[in-house]
Amino acid sequence: MKFIEQILSFLIWLFAKRSVPKSFDIPIVKPPIVSEPVEGFKKEPGVRTVPEPDQDTNKLIGIFAPIGEVQRILVKSYGPELVVNGGFDADTDWDKDADWTIGSGRLKATFTGVGTKTSQPGILTVGKTYKVEITLSLWIAGTFTMRCGTMGGSDRSADGTYIEEILCTINTDLAILSVNNGGRCSFDNVSAKEITERWEDE
Repeated sequence: MKFIEQILSFLIWLFAKRSVPKSFDIPIVKPPIVSEPVEGFKKEPGVRTVPEPDQDTNKLIGIFAPIGEVQRILVKSYGPELVVNGGFDADTDWDKDADWTIGSGRLKATFTGVGTKTSQPGILTVGKTYKVEITLSLWIAGTFTMRCGTMGGSDRSADGTYIEEILCTINTDLAILSVNNGGRCSFDNVSAKEITERWEDE
């Protein structure tokens, strides 16, 4: 009887040993890549972005690589110049409020009121976005902004050349606007170009 018990114990031990695998193949599941949007760039779901240096024409603003798909590139382009006489070579083409004058190749502001402006009417399109550029010089006082329709850009109160993108709203005028009391400054090299964007496969 004891012999039979020993035989049964041996068989149970042998069966258990053969049933245990030598290794376990545990699949490794990697979490999906979740990319964060790069500030200033558009983003589609599930894509990774790599910003590129700006270019003045056909500007490459981002590389978008959907996982497992063909890489796509968002390209920004600028249309033709829309401003007439942006260098103020003549006292023409601009509608000026009181105390704004054109002379010696500059637009000059010398006033005390708020909301006065010089504008070029009807050159923009509502709903379009524009690359707007202006140079301020000989600044003494006042704060100014560029405005596309009724949408204003950043306030400026120092000499410099400023470039920004502004969405045109409500009306189609491009304006240089005073935003506080008093102004004494000169302006030059005003530019406005429509921005277009398109997707391209790399």
